[in-house]
Formats: sequence, structure tokens, C-alpha cells
Amino acid sequence: MAVKSVMSMSPQTTPNYVQVVVTDKSSIGMWHPVESFENFEAMMEIIDSFTDSVMSVCLTKTEIIGGSVDGTVRTFDILMGKELSDDLGQPVNCISMSNDGNCILASCLDSTIRLLDRTSAELLQEYKGHTCKSYKLDCCLTNSDAHVIGGYEDGLIFFWDLVEASVVSSFWAHSSVFSYCLLDFGLIDEE
Repeated sequence: MAVKSVMSMSPQTTPNYVQVVVTDKSSIGMWHPVESFENFEAMMEIIDSFTDSVMSVCLTKTEIIGGSVDGTVRTFDILMGKELSDDLGQPVNCISMSNDGNCILASCLDSTIRLLDRTSAELLQEYKGHTCKSYKLDCCLTNSDAHVIGGYEDGLIFFWDLVEASVVSSFWAHSSVFSYCLLDFGLIDEE
């Protein structure tokens, strides 16, 4: 099994640690790096519910959440052995979790970022005004979960109000695609 990309890495390798990877077969695999560090054939578990490429993965202590080009956001409860699937009807190219853990943001290729309730799978809000049709563009929330951040294929970065879904700010990051969203607001006091 060839590995497309490693989605989660640990700073330490312990006997209880499992790494999660996205494979080239539209699936998510888990393996124990101590027992099978270079042997991806020895995956502990393969989640192969997706029908197209997995583009993004979020992890909690007990869940693996994946966003796929098949238009789904799937949550796998590892302890209970259950799967919850939300079909958004549009290819999902990025997911991220709110800082309080209650919501998932899903950036879709119809130029819409969707906010989903993790418990009920209810669509809470949609964020528009940017273009996302051809590239994988990340999305995330600020530390206080007050604003949604997303990229634009022409290099703009947008900030939306979480509740109102109105654009509160946008600026040019550079002259090409803004695809990665890693922002640290630790020293900024949000209002």
C-alpha cells in the first residue's frame, strides 16, 4: 500500500501511539509505528468508506474525521466502532475543527465553506464571497472561534463573522493561490 501523505505525526512514539495516514486508495489507515514503522502493509485498521480521494483529516482522542472529494465528511468513532456520514453534495477539499470541538468547517469546491454541528450534522452556516473551484484551499477558525478564515484562488484571505457569515475583512496575501491556513493568534487579543 503506497502512502499519499501523512496527516498526523506525533512528537514521540509510545507503545500506545497510532499514526494516521491517507492512502492512495481513498482510505484512511492507522498503524503502530513501533511495530510496523516501515511496513505499511501491516496497517492495524483501514477505513475505506470513501468513494473518492480523502483530502483532509482531523483527529480527536476517540475519532477520525475525514473530508473527501466524494462530497462527504465522515466521522469514525474508534471506540464505539460507528461511522457518521454527512453528504454535502459538493467535493470537500479541507476540513477543520472548531477550537471548542463542537463544529466542523468544510471547504468545498463550490466556493462555499460550510459550518456543521458535530453532534447533529446540522448545517449551521455557509460562508461565501471567495472563489474555490480548482484548488485545495484550507479553512480554519480563529482561537476564539469568532471568525472563519479561508483563502481565495487569486491570493486573497477572507475573514467572516462566525454567526452572521458576513465578510469582516479581506486582504491580499500574495499574487497566487492561498492554499494553506496556519495562523497563530496567541499574541493577538481578539475582540
